[in-house]
Amino acid sequence: MRVYSCLIVDDEDLILQRLEQFFAGPGMNRGSFRLAGKAYSGHEGIAMALELKPDIVITDIVMPGMNGLEMIEQLRNRLPHANFIILSAYSDFHYAKRAIQNNVSDYLIKVPLNEDDLRDCLDKAAKRLSETEQKESEVRELNISMLENQHRIRKQFFTDLLQGAHGPQRAAEFAAKFKLNLQVESYCCFVVEMNDYPSFRTEYGLSDQNVLKYGLSNILEETIAAAGAGFASELEGNRFVGFVSWPSRHSALEWERQCQELGRQVVSHVKQYLKRSVSVGFSGRSHGWSELVNSYRQAKASCDDSFYWGAGLVITPSQSIQYHAEDEPHVKTMLGRMLQQIEPGITEQELVELISAFQSHASELKMQREAMTKLLRECLETAKGKMRAWQSASTSELNAALEYLPFREQLSLIKEHLLACMKSNTSQLREEIVKAKLYIERNMAKKLSLQQVADAVNLTPAYFSSLFKKEMNQGLVEYVNQRKIERSLELLQQKDYTNQELCDALGIANEAYFCTLFKQITGCSPKQYRRKVLQC
Repeated sequence: MRVYSCLIVDDEDLILQRLEQFFAGPGMNRGSFRLAGKAYSGHEGIAMALELKPDIVITDIVMPGMNGLEMIEQLRNRLPHANFIILSAYSDFHYAKRAIQNNVSDYLIKVPLNEDDLRDCLDKAAKRLSETEQKESEVRELNISMLENQHRIRKQFFTDLLQGAHGPQRAAEFAAKFKLNLQVESYCCFVVEMNDYPSFRTEYGLSDQNVLKYGLSNILEETIAAAGAGFASELEGNRFVGFVSWPSRHSALEWERQCQELGRQVVSHVKQYLKRSVSVGFSGRSHGWSELVNSYRQAKASCDDSFYWGAGLVITPSQSIQYHAEDEPHVKTMLGRMLQQIEPGITEQELVELISAFQSHASELKMQREAMTKLLRECLETAKGKMRAWQSASTSELNAALEYLPFREQLSLIKEHLLACMKSNTSQLREEIVKAKLYIERNMAKKLSLQQVADAVNLTPAYFSSLFKKEMNQGLVEYVNQRKIERSLELLQQKDYTNQELCDALGIANEAYFCTLFKQITGCSPKQYRRKVLQC
């Protein structure tokens, strides 16, 4: 039940004592009101009211230094929700008129003080406060609903627009209607992509995903507003789009610098407030609504290059990968040769070496993201088709995850899936253990618990823990820690990540614990391992 706090302001001790007894008396046992404090003058009343922020202020008018009406006039704007009740020995109309002008809730004569009248005044003040709070709550909900509707409308419109469903004129009309602030004479587009999206979808329910995406859209809008003019919108899946304009007098070099700075701000703010990693790709300078779609396509192409470069990067057209159509047949040929060697009897080591060799060559030649992802899906199905023992293993979740992963992680996931299939066939691992290992590989960036992994294979934690140790000859925590450190070694082969970046990528709580695990499993510190890598 709502309890309303009250402050008394009066310079007469007898009145203060009478009111204190009133609040402590049996008539106030309903518990709806409590006495928060008392003051002896208008100045003291202001200081105490600003500190306590009472719901109701009961005050005398005539007091030394500052009278009650002057105090109310000063507090009215600073405590807009407070209700004021005047207790006065004067029934002068002049005072009453000023009280009405200050929107005072009630005006009572305090000599003699009628407690029933005061109680009625408090009840009326509480009712007014309750009605105000209810109205404000309804307005907030309405505003939230309107913002959410605008968010959904904007998302749908720009999804359709960028797929060619609307023309430039329709885009201009939409921008005017929804007051989208963009100077179309000179602007650029940027695309933001959430990294590790499969983990994001596993970690959060659909409702929480929508809330976090809405939050990310707001972060983009605020970051744009601090840098220039423009707007942002969520798109489908893990993508967001933004448009930003700066003065057209900027040189090409200055424009590039502005894009890099805005991109770094986006990456930093999303990391700071949502604890998520994003990549950002920019277009070149564009002009007019007619270039909007092409501007988006260029930004998307830049962002797609993070497929090879890695997560958390800012990519502009000057840094974009130059793809060559003649390289695609070579990549397909290499993949075909790899598949030819995947035959019954292949060892785990041979499979790992084949995939590593393909990764090395494909990273140099490079195919566009969508084409490479399609090729790897076909590779997975072909490999399964050749190995009869692997055909029962489901790849639906794996195929869905591949769409959102960078190239190296795609290959890593395919490798782990095929290795798990091989181990399942050769060592007769229980199906639940195979599924658990695949779940661990797909959620390496999360802080994995026994409960989570057991839920993923539909077993109770106690039974799953016992089964895992029996099948794997090591406990779940030990296995997960080992795989995380092995993954960190793979990452350090690619790039000189900091310890904190590795912790974020592997779902490890803090740097000290990571270093302890690293040394325990590898026999050297991360720093020593980096030196070895650089010497090779």
